[in-house]
Amino acid sequence: MANPDLQALSDEQKHSLQEERYIAEIIKIRSGEKSEERRWLRLLFETAGGTAFITVVLGGLLGTMVNSCVQSSLQAREFAQSQEKSKSDLALTQYKDYLERRQDAMKSTYDLVGQCASACTTLASRMSSDNNPKKYPTQKEKEELIHQNNDTYEKFQKLEDDWRSNRDRFGLWVSYYYEGNADVIRCWNDTKESLTKYLDRTEAEYRQYIEDYRSRDQAKVAEKEKIDYETKVGKFTQCLQRNNRYFWKIYFPD
Repeated sequence: MANPDLQALSDEQKHSLQEERYIAEIIKIRSGEKSEERRWLRLLFETAGGTAFITVVLGGLLGTMVNSCVQSSLQAREFAQSQEKSKSDLALTQYKDYLERRQDAMKSTYDLVGQCASACTTLASRMSSDNNPKKYPTQKEKEELIHQNNDTYEKFQKLEDDWRSNRDRFGLWVSYYYEGNADVIRCWNDTKESLTKYLDRTEAEYRQYIEDYRSRDQAKVAEKEKIDYETKVGKFTQCLQRNNRYFWKIYFPD
């Protein structure tokens, strides 16, 4: 039997009523599904097996996350250590190269300084009575001795020229490899000046000697300049030793 209330409704109202019933049915169905999900989850948490399952799953996930974090941290630390080691190795290589270059520069400097001083001593020895041409009776002996004296003087002049050509370059080396240290530069300048005077004085006395051939005591030739040079070069050496920096002195200062 038809519902009299429905018969009194218009077609449009009947259509709206059907839509409302349809929506109500859908809500009812979905509410039932959510209840089933909640009931399933409640059973899962309440049973021992479900709790163990969840513990295993969550524990595995957390363990994986923790392990990943630890691995990332270790890798980052290893990378930082590797970078630091690379920098340290590079610094040691550069420092070794620096020391080798400084050693070569100072060796070249001392070699020429020593050769010049030795040349002064040798030239002074040619002014002794044993090498005086006037002391020999024959012309051949005189000519031979004069030739030996001239040969010694030519070698002296070559070293003197080398000194004048290189002394300023040596000064630049000293300034560079000792980082502009005022004490080192001052000692070097004193050494350079004293050696130049020693060379000049020795040559001046030899030139006078070959004019008059008056024998001279070797120990007296440029005596004052020689003493001053030996004093200054000794101070220069001590100055370098004071300012040399080596790694082993940091760990073994004594």
